[in-house]
Amino acid sequence: MVSDDHNGWRKALPAVLPGAAWQRCYVHLLRNALDYLPRKADDDCLTELRWLYDRHGIEGARRDWAKWLEKWSPKYSKLCHGVEDNIEETFSF
Repeated sequence: MVSDDHNGWRKALPAVLPGAAWQRCYVHLLRNALDYLPRKADDDCLTELRWLYDRHGIEGARRDWAKWLEKWSPKYSKLCHGVEDNIEETFSF
């Protein structure tokens, strides 16, 4: 199941669908990331974050994730910390 990080969904899933996998919706993650960016932020930052989900495997996504963090942490540290705390839940693909 894919959903936002709503606590009710996360608690209900194992009760209703035992053994089902849960994945945090990456679209919601990207929308939430906007809260950590100034209005005139570099569009490339979120575009490159979005590209992580075009990878064909978790290894490629994690490799590119590390590169993304290295590139953008100096400029947008709050964004990078916020995304870093939640991104693994979007990688359950």
